[in-house]
Amino acid sequence: MEFGIGFNTPIIIRFPFDDIVKSYENVYLARFNRSHLEMTVKHNGNYYLVPENELDKYVSSDIKERYIPFNEDIDMTLGHLI
Repeated sequence: MEFGIGFNTPIIIRFPFDDIVKSYENVYLARFNRSHLEMTVKHNGNYYLVPENELDKYVSSDIKERYIPFNEDIDMTLGHLI
């Protein structure tokens, strides 16, 4: 689960989380973020932001299914899930 991580220091949490979900088939990523739901895709050593609705062009359907973005209020969403 990732809560509200933006792009101040994305190499610390955001990029590694995206890489982990793409590297291990038993890992899911639930991202809670009102402004930045994009997933990063690494290509030739550079990271690119890919909106959720375009992920099927850049990642396998398996990865897309394991990426669970939420842009709703975190308190409300967790309240419904718990």
